[in-house]
Parts: sequence; C-alpha cells; structure tokens
Amino acid sequence: MTKLRRTLALGAGLAVLLLTAGPARPHLPRATWAGSEGARPPEAGPVSATPTPHGPGAQVGGQSSAEGGPSSAEGAPSPAQGGRSPAEGGPPSPGEPKRAPEDGSTPPPSRTVLELRAAVDRILDQGRFRDARWGVLAVSLDRGDTLLARAVDEPLLPASNLKLLTSAAALHHLGSGYRWTTWVLADGPVVDGVLEGDLILYGTGDPGISDRFHPHRYAPFQELARELTEGGIREVRGRVMGDGTFLTGPLLAEGWEAQDLNEWFAAPSGGLSFNENVVSIRIRPAAAGERPEVSTVPDHMGVLVANEARTVAGRAGRPLWLLRDDPSEPIRAVGELSVGGRDVWRQMTVRDPALAAAHAFTQVLREAGISVSGYPGSVAAGSSRLSRGRVWQPGDGPVVLATFRSPPLAEYLTAVNGRSHNLYADLILKTLGRVVGEDGSFRGGGRVVERYAEA
Repeated sequence: MTKLRRTLALGAGLAVLLLTAGPARPHLPRATWAGSEGARPPEAGPVSATPTPHGPGAQVGGQSSAEGGPSSAEGAPSPAQGGRSPAEGGPPSPGEPKRAPEDGSTPPPSRTVLELRAAVDRILDQGRFRDARWGVLAVSLDRGDTLLARAVDEPLLPASNLKLLTSAAALHHLGSGYRWTTWVLADGPVVDGVLEGDLILYGTGDPGISDRFHPHRYAPFQELARELTEGGIREVRGRVMGDGTFLTGPLLAEGWEAQDLNEWFAAPSGGLSFNENVVSIRIRPAAAGERPEVSTVPDHMGVLVANEARTVAGRAGRPLWLLRDDPSEPIRAVGELSVGGRDVWRQMTVRDPALAAAHAFTQVLREAGISVSGYPGSVAAGSSRLSRGRVWQPGDGPVVLATFRSPPLAEYLTAVNGRSHNLYADLILKTLGRVVGEDGSFRGGGRVVERYAEA
C-alpha cells in the first residue's frame, strides 16, 4: 500500500479517506420533466453543466442536486510542518506530535489534531447534511497514528472516492502521458479518391471528443476529415460505421436507478464517444395548435424525438415532459407550450454512442467536401473485424486513412477528480482493463484497480 498512500496524501504527513452515503433521493418518475420554460443552461452543451451528485450536472424537475458535501474539509487547518523540536528546548509547537509518556500510555492529541477534528465536525454536522451519513478516517503517513475516526466501521457506498483509486492505478500502469487514438479506416478499395465501401470510425476509449478539451466539439473530427482530404479522399460510396467495440461489456455499470439513466452523469461508455455522449434538446413554441419545433445541440447526432406536444394560445394546461423509460427507447415530447413562450432546454444521454459519433462525423465529412452516400451505422458487439485481434495481409482488410490522438491522461484526470465526471472515470477504468488486464469492461478494469490497491 506504500505507493497508494503516497498518491492519496492530502497534505504533509496526512491521508484522509472520506466515505459518504447520503439519504436516498426521493423517487422520481422515470419520465423526466423538461424543466420550466426558459430553463436553458448557460451553454447548450455538457461543459456548461453545474455540480450534481456525480459531478457537473443537469437539472431534474427544475431543481439541481448537490453531492453529499464538500470533498475536503475546506478551511480546516493542515498539520504544521515547522516548529521547534522539544529537544531544542522550550515547549513543542502546536503542530508537533507530543512525545509518548514514559509509562507507555497514549499521548494526548496535539492542538492541531483537535482543531482538525473540530473543523470536520463543524462541516459534517451542518443542518443541510442532517440526513446524511458519513465515515471519515485520517491517518498520519509519517507515524501511522489515527488522527480522526468517525463511523469508520459503518458500511457505506464509497461513491466518487473510487475515482481516486482509478486515477492512481491509471497513472501507475498507463502513465500521465498516455493518449487514446481514434482511427479512420477504409473497408474497401480506394480508386481515384473514391472509397468503394464503408468508412470505419474506430475508437479506443477517448472520452474527450468534445469541447471540454478542444476549441469546439467537432475539432477532432475536422482534423480527421482534413487528413482524408489531404490523402485524396473525395467520396465514400458506402456509409460511416462507428465502431466502439475496442471496449467490451455493458455500456452502463450496474447499480444505476432507472430515473437516473437519462442524466448526463449516467452516460453510456463505449470505445467511441462524441460530445460526452449527451445531447441537448431544444423545444420552441410554434403557432397555436401546431407542434412545437424540436431540435438538438449538436444538431447531427441521429437522436429522434417523437413530438406529441402542442402549442396553445393561452396558458399551458399541461407541463411539457420528455419521456423515456429506458435509454434504448425513443424520446417522446408531450404536453403544451404557450405561443410566444420561451424555449425549453433539456440535456439527455444518447442510447448508442458509436452511432451518434458516426452521425456527427458524417456531417463533418460532408462539410469538408467529402460525399457520403450511405446512412450512418454502428458496429454491434462481437461483429467488428478490428477488435478480434486478427492479423490480415495487405489488401485483405481495412486500411488506415487517418488517426487522431487525444490529450494526455493527466489532462483528463482534471475532469475525473476536479469535476467528478463519470464518463471520463468509466472509460479510464475500462481502458485499464483492456490495456493492462483481461478485457476492457467495468469488471476487467475493476480487477486491475483492486490488484493495484492490494500491491
């Protein structure tokens, strides 16, 4: 555990493990309210979201939810590092550990330790956390002393604290400079700039093809399109196929509640992602008696919305709802909007990340002057020619036409631990399973992290 302790050190000679399990959230119907009219985020995209139980979040039922509390005892004094030694004469400084009594009994805690305990108690005993349950353990890395212990034996869900372990394991096994590669391959012959077959967009787990780490969300795809045009590609007589099969297993981890599956923090995680696998839906009122206008941001992700809503002349009698009991089902818009009312915005997850990425890349190719004749598609699990590990002879299989490399792992960890972003953590975990372990699933990555923590 030596390297793990060093990684999780929060200050000189102090390590804190904070486990929380807040109160159960009130049950919400799986149908999700689109919010009040005008409830548009500061920006129409995932980066503009605000913190929720799992990171920067979206609104549910018009109210934002917050994680069980601060991730650290903000404002709490840290252990002092200076001070005179008792051996030098005079009383020890407040931050120094007291020397053990000669009779072998446990020395009383120092003033710094008492202040630490009081600060943590003040934070956790606030009224807003009245119904929350906390477990806190602070240990001196220098001496092994337990400085603070609060409900350490109570079984609690570790929640986003596990991101620390995933991050430490990733830095150890992959290194801070690890990058993900997204490939574009021709599945067919190219003659005079014309691809007679499909164009494969193959991902290896990059979660950052969005505007969080790039000038805008389409920038990585535009770079790939530029490489294709420079290579002479001007037409695809097939379709763009999104392939996310490099990572395996379910797209969602076990344990999610049904009402959370539409939320950004429960976005599915596969080998190919775009826009952090969420889409913002915009609904604008039309003339009285007509269907409201429905659009999406980004506008080319293949997301279909069954519009059953109505625009009414007077006050809306029924609120507008966006209904989807399961991410695999279509989205339905029902309810009413008033003529002249403000737009309604709602962010939701996409059901097939690889398909959404294929739609977006197809549009980027067309804007770059590359004709694509077919409708975008995605490769089903187990059917990819690229993920089987097969080696083929030149001319016998797909040919690489363009590649894009992600920012380094160290940058992505700012989203994992600074924003508590689940998609980035999930895909880093799966990458550990694929690169270091047996397979690129949640379980495969989990086994790698467990072995690292026990080493």
